Amino acid sequence: MGITFDIIPMGPGEAPEAAIARVYEGGISIDWVETDDGWAASAATPQESVGPRWRPPQGWRDPLVERVAALHDWQREDTDEFIYFWHSDVLWQVEFGPEDVTFRRRRGVGDNSRGPTDADLLRVFADLPAVVHQPANGWSMTLDEIDDDFELLG
Repeated sequence: MGITFDIIPMGPGEAPEAAIARVYEGGISIDWVETDDGWAASAATPQESVGPRWRPPQGWRDPLVERVAALHDWQREDTDEFIYFWHSDVLWQVEFGPEDVTFRRRRGVGDNSRGPTDADLLRVFADLPAVVHQPANGWSMTLDEIDDDFELLG
């Protein structure tokens, strides 16, 4: 499994943790514990149910798709529910799902890619109330907490 980050829109008054649990409902969360040697994964635990399911409004991703498309000369693929942006010279593949967006680290692309920076990609979503989440380690941060120097792998 490669490195992924999700951008999860938050509903009105919805806490970042609730938005993450809503999208991963029925999935698992890896708990990280501090050890003498650093951090280690403990047993995976089921996500908590969060009650009625909020869904982003119809068309929420349309302006975001346009902004991502304008950042680079991407290859674009559309399926029934997903829109994928990728390019052989860009570090991240951007995948728009029905309820969230995933940045997937592309293999074979060096850290000196010629595509948009992490900050450029995240700036596209600046006006979206959302949380950025890395599922592999449970790390999260709201978009309004991220500055222009932020690097997803930093």
